[in-house]
Amino acid sequence: MKKLALLCMLLIASLCFAQKFEVTATGLKAVNEDPTKNYIVLDIPGKTAKELYETAFKYTTAKDADSQLKKYLSDITPDEQVSFKCTEKSMLHFKAGFGTVLVYDGEFTVQLNFKDGRARMEIQDFTLTSSNKDLPEAKFPFHALYNKKGELKKVEEKKELDGFFSNFVINLTYVLKEGKAGVEVKEGW
Repeated sequence: MKKLALLCMLLIASLCFAQKFEVTATGLKAVNEDPTKNYIVLDIPGKTAKELYETAFKYTTAKDADSQLKKYLSDITPDEQVSFKCTEKSMLHFKAGFGTVLVYDGEFTVQLNFKDGRARMEIQDFTLTSSNKDLPEAKFPFHALYNKKGELKKVEEKKELDGFFSNFVINLTYVLKEGKAGVEVKEGW
């Protein structure tokens, strides 16, 4: 019961104060006060850079049987930085019209850099590739979410992607704070 209460408080705090990533017409961007920075900083008080590195390394190599998210370690600098590639099956369901729904698989790289009490998170190389058996493999054009004036026209699809990355950040923050790899926040996944 205490763990459930802690998880609920963490989720509420994370949703209220969370830094996040957002899908735009040009791809994935970090929402920051400084638009030149495409990363967010996760505050993890009471943890050393070495502890954060070790937890992130374990998280990266842990197998999550319940999740469609697959993680592959790609680069490390001991006690400083971990990079890993992620793939997610059926990340986006795009309503193309006439009742047609196109399904896209996602792929991205996460780079985490560590200092005492903080982790800098950057998501790089985010792509969506069609996984429709009847169509040739194609990359998703992010501008398709918007009309020619730059106004959002595919609200549900944008919510689906933004929600995925919001949950990803919340989950990773929880794992780093608790020091436990493989703990999954089940909501929305």
